[in-house]
Amino acid sequence: MGKIGIPDAVLRKPGPLTEEEQALMRAHPLILEGLPALQGARGVVRHHHERFDGRGYPEGLQGEEIPLLARIFAVVDAYDAMTSHRPYRRALDPEEALAEIAREAGRQFDPRVVAAFLRTFGLEAKEVERGTRPQTVPGPFGPGRDPGGP
Repeated sequence: MGKIGIPDAVLRKPGPLTEEEQALMRAHPLILEGLPALQGARGVVRHHHERFDGRGYPEGLQGEEIPLLARIFAVVDAYDAMTSHRPYRRALDPEEALAEIAREAGRQFDPRVVAAFLRTFGLEAKEVERGTRPQTVPGPFGPGRDPGGP
């Protein structure tokens, strides 16, 4: 919803964004702040691009400084974005997206949220819970299959 104020020319651009376009995209979590009907979701929308390691935006929050619902939404939003077609790249297969999310546990995403998310797909999440980043995603997508491999 925060991308409502972003022009279609930017959202559907097939190539790299300019610095100005990147700044516009980074501002999308702030676009909804003035809407009274969405005040209950303000923290989720505002902070869903924060990173668990503190390198996100808009405030550079880290770890549990980021509201829990924003940490959850960050994982769900990333999965949706990765598995959706974009003008500038193909959609990833679900196993590729899950492997990428697992690799980013502790950096981009809260490892506990990632472990819970993987369990919703019936995947073992012990490596993530221990803070290690698996290179493959075991389970229904094929035991030990390397999603980046042949």
